[in-house]
Amino acid sequence: MNTNFKIERKEDNATDALPHTCSRFHYPCTTTTMPRNITCTIPKLRKEGYLDDVPDEAWEPARRAAREQFDAVLYVHDHPFPGSFHGREAVDWPHYLAEFFIPEDTPIEIETLSAVMDPFFAEVIAKYTRAHSLNTNSSER
Repeated sequence: MNTNFKIERKEDNATDALPHTCSRFHYPCTTTTMPRNITCTIPKLRKEGYLDDVPDEAWEPARRAAREQFDAVLYVHDHPFPGSFHGREAVDWPHYLAEFFIPEDTPIEIETLSAVMDPFFAEVIAKYTRAHSLNTNSSER
């Protein structure tokens, strides 16, 4: 399953958010080297079903890859409702927010990050997406 990242800079008004949207901006920090912050929004409502109940440890292979290949720290936030979180623009759907903190002096291409992380996110999506269930039995309505 190949999912592609889409770069969305903070000043853009991109509305096509599937399968992922990514943005890059500097994260405010009080250290002498400011980490770059790259985010990836992973919608819970998917064509295949609904992505939910992902345990924290399911993201560990992605965290390990981010650390080993980019010297990055990866946090994944569960946002069960549409809205604005962490001071960012509102997202109109429930989602997971993958947030990479990468040292300023670490060279990185967003395409490279996407290519490396894509299989890890795809694995989580495939494992934890429940198929849509439509009750068509009229006696149970």
